[in-house]
Amino acid sequence: MALFAALTLVGSSIDTVDTLLEVDPDTGAASVIADTADSLNGLAFSPDGRLYGTRLSASNLVEIDLDDGSFDIILGFGGTGLAFDASGTLWGLGYGA
Repeated sequence: MALFAALTLVGSSIDTVDTLLEVDPDTGAASVIADTADSLNGLAFSPDGRLYGTRLSASNLVEIDLDDGSFDIILGFGGTGLAFDASGTLWGLGYGA
């Protein structure tokens, strides 16, 4: 089983870097799936194996294609955390009023 991570680096001395990574838990080796992960956060797998995340830059919930890192917008969602429960219900940690 692989692990997935979204990396966003922002700083005054570097350009913003957004990367979606697949990490081998046995070796720690990371492979880049997409160079532009668009400020992904809150990654969670659904019970059927689909990967979801939030886009901080656009406040969206997205379904992510693990082959190329592309995504489909599911709905507007201003949040940072996602989790599926045993019944397959998606829970999100939102922010705002």
